[in-house]
Amino acid sequence: MFLTLFGILVVIAIACYLVGRRRSIALAGADYRAMHSLPGYHGAWLALMTVGPAMVVLVVWSIAAPNILRSMMLSQFADQLGAVSKAQLDGFWRDIQAIAYGGTAGIRDAVRIDAATVLTSRSGVSATMMAALMAAVGIAGFAYAWKAIAPAFRARHQVEAIVRILLAVSATIAILTTIGIVVSLIAESMRFFSMVSPIDFLFGLTWTPQQMAFRADQVGGTAAFGFIPLLTGTLLITFIAMVVAAPLGIMAAVYLSDYATPKVRAIG
Repeated sequence: MFLTLFGILVVIAIACYLVGRRRSIALAGADYRAMHSLPGYHGAWLALMTVGPAMVVLVVWSIAAPNILRSMMLSQFADQLGAVSKAQLDGFWRDIQAIAYGGTAGIRDAVRIDAATVLTSRSGVSATMMAALMAAVGIAGFAYAWKAIAPAFRARHQVEAIVRILLAVSATIAILTTIGIVVSLIAESMRFFSMVSPIDFLFGLTWTPQQMAFRADQVGGTAAFGFIPLLTGTLLITFIAMVVAAPLGIMAAVYLSDYATPKVRAIG
């Protein structure tokens, strides 16, 4: 659904660019000097104002809707599920998604089938509401941008301002993503070392994490998280790679510098 709507928006953006460019040329007539901005900027202005708001709705709705639907479904079927753990709720949500969208469910019972039917209906309503909102903001943006197109309209300034905003938003997302990764690593590391001794991790000789129970509903055995096997494995792989790559690299360099013809040397 997301890719389909995204593709439609791309096609609409191209069409709006061509229409806006043609309109600016028609309004300017033969006197191009009367235009403040080139026709391409007018086309870009119309495309951005038409597709931009709709794209924002598409992205925000696609991120928020699954979480809202999940909360609604778990709340509606809480009585049928009873007292269950978070892991079981996650499994229930995965199962009803698989049943609703044609996947493979781990458990297929009457409750999950009923929930999948409700989820399918609500997903359809959500998609319809999203498409309607996208169309509404797109039409409003098109109408506003269409009226603004004129020879004296500073389309270049407007387009550059929008591009600056997009670049600032992109940079902010990149920074926040990096901060989120660092925070997540620190939090998970602290959680890990609250269960495993740092001494055992740094100097342990065994790595068997699959035997540990990380949740209350899991049954685990004796797990070990020794760092030494990971280090030795990495060093072994590096050594093997160097044994293979170093002779080949040295021989290739000698061949290119002393034996290769000028044409082969130029390619190398």
